Amino acid sequence: SFKDQLKQLRREAQNEPTMSVPVTAELWGNLRKALADCCGQSLPGPDGMQVPFELRESPGKGRGVFSTAHVENGTIVWTSHHEVTFNSGQYWASFLLAIPPHLRCDVQAWAYSPTTKSVGVVLDEGSYINTGCSTVAYAEKPNLACDDLHCYAIGDISPGTEFLEDY
Repeated sequence: SFKDQLKQLRREAQNEPTMSVPVTAELWGNLRKALADCCGQSLPGPDGMQVPFELRESPGKGRGVFSTAHVENGTIVWTSHHEVTFNSGQYWASFLLAIPPHLRCDVQAWAYSPTTKSVGVVLDEGSYINTGCSTVAYAEKPNLACDDLHCYAIGDISPGTEFLEDY
């Protein structure tokens, strides 16, 4: 039952140390395979990032996505090939139980709530795009504008600059 799944997740969370998971193409593939195995949802397609990038620590924010090349205004930076919304707590719990325990904390940190009754998560490097919103303490101007499918550069972006959206 759903209550039993939640109890199992709580028990495992108490025994599992918090760790930062190394990010590899294999990680994303394994998470998408777990989604297909547990929930029957396939997320095929190429990686979401459409420009050269690197993941590294972003002061005050954890990991972030940084440009490694000049990106011109209007360029598609990220495409949501691997974004999934769980409209049921049971499906979300089933997915968390289908992935290794050491990944669960990171996956939950990437999650967001598109509505009051759902959980969304991006299962590719786009999950590390931080906010540049002025409502946070480390306010920086966003350099991406996003719609339901893409994030676009708003202005030219120099190499070494962190990609930021307003969410």
